[in-house]
Amino acid sequence: MTPSPIPQGTGSGCRSLRIVTQNCYGLPFTYRHPRFEAIARRLEGLNADLVFLQEVIFAGDERKFTIPGYHCAWSPGNAINRGGLLTLSRSPIESTHFQPFRKQGDLRTMQWSDRLLGKGWLECCIPEWDLLAVNVHLVSTYKERVFTHDKVQESQLAQLLGHLKRPARVVLGGDFNFMSGTPYHGQLTSNLEDVSQGLPAAGAAGCQPKIDHILVKGLGWTDAACQMTAPKTLAGPKGPLPWSDHAMIRVDLALDRGEIPRYPDNEPVSAPIPSSWNSLNARVSSATS
Repeated sequence: MTPSPIPQGTGSGCRSLRIVTQNCYGLPFTYRHPRFEAIARRLEGLNADLVFLQEVIFAGDERKFTIPGYHCAWSPGNAINRGGLLTLSRSPIESTHFQPFRKQGDLRTMQWSDRLLGKGWLECCIPEWDLLAVNVHLVSTYKERVFTHDKVQESQLAQLLGHLKRPARVVLGGDFNFMSGTPYHGQLTSNLEDVSQGLPAAGAAGCQPKIDHILVKGLGWTDAACQMTAPKTLAGPKGPLPWSDHAMIRVDLALDRGEIPRYPDNEPVSAPIPSSWNSLNARVSSATS
């Protein structure tokens, strides 16, 4: 199905929910912070309601995504952000939790970096939309693709799907490391709707295939407009360098009128953050314009 266009913009009186997911390619140290800053500038201009970022790995990297008007959630560790996950929301985040996968990558193979990162999912409760926003990054199977790689990915997907049976309203986005049309994608869409599947599976030029997806459950919508944006090329110290090896995925959902949130015109986007959120498990911060 070719998605039809939806009026641009979000906020009071608007009938769309804009969701973005982007793998930030955080492991290479090469020009990391300028790349993150370029992604943040792009996000600032998109005015999305929800943003899921992966591979914001090292402690302090999250500060590069402090964007006016957004609440920010992540799970800090000693030197790295757990799972490398960062979620931005225009609406206040009531609570947040990071859940690591029980089965992690194989240290004897290319999955050693996945294991050290401790992959999992970051969930945020957003009362204004009455939904659970879930940011996820599954283990990669890599080009060597040995049997153990597939078993780890299969276990992680089963754990995630088992958890998501309970919540009634979910927006799920991230890097799943498998494409549409695969058996794993079939399992994923057995209880969730992939609203980004109208995009080309081959991905954008010079990027990974489309292994990043946005899915919803229990959300009343009438149409979905998808966009895939190739990474912008920056002038790096050793030549041109894209901001990521993944395209940015954006979905605008046209909502039923009953699904429109209320953004009070005179209420500030930022709100006091309860101290209980600033725990070892996850943190939430707000940026004001």
